[in-house]
Amino acid sequence: RRAALLRALGIRLVSWEGGRLEWFGCNKETTRCFGTVVGDTPAYLYEERWTPPCCLRALRETARYVVGVLEAAGVRYWL
Repeated sequence: RRAALLRALGIRLVSWEGGRLEWFGCNKETTRCFGTVVGDTPAYLYEERWTPPCCLRALRETARYVVGVLEAAGVRYWL
């Protein structure tokens, strides 16, 4: 129900108590989450950043979660 509500309202960034930010519903069809586009190229590419800022935050959050689960279980891992 929460996902349907956020989708219906067009909410993409949720700010939770404690300052945690959560991006919701980002995909190729949604409006972009980054600023300027120069020509047909997003500005973050000119800054030599190869991933959109919102996706990078989501990837970092996912990586932290996975590493925490692996370390808690005593699993050896590498990236």
